[in-house]
Amino acid sequence: MALLDDMATYLQENGIGVVGTDIFKSARHDTKTPETAIALYEYAGRAPAYVHDMVGAAWENPSLHIEVRAKRYATARGKADSIFRLLDSMTDVLIGTRRYISVRALQSPFDLGPDENGREIVACNFAVEVES
Repeated sequence: MALLDDMATYLQENGIGVVGTDIFKSARHDTKTPETAIALYEYAGRAPAYVHDMVGAAWENPSLHIEVRAKRYATARGKADSIFRLLDSMTDVLIGTRRYISVRALQSPFDLGPDENGREIVACNFAVEVES
């Protein structure tokens, strides 16, 4: 859960939203409010990287999936684009006690269509390299 905690904190520190209010970890807040919300999910990435003299992995390579939901597509897309620009530029960033070597988008934000309440969802996936 450290990845989600760190990324939620980073988004909040950069003015994207507020953790627990409109930024959620491992779940999308499906009630009517807030209309605009961000959901962060961790999923499988590449194998950890090892250095020949080290015991254990030198860094891990998880993947991050982000969904932005809003009543209007333009709002969801705009917030997803802001997250895309913020995270895709991350290189050598310390969040808490973990150093993020890099975060790179796997594609541009894309439309997932509406949720069960008719709100638009735009998503993006990221490859993450973080020191172990």
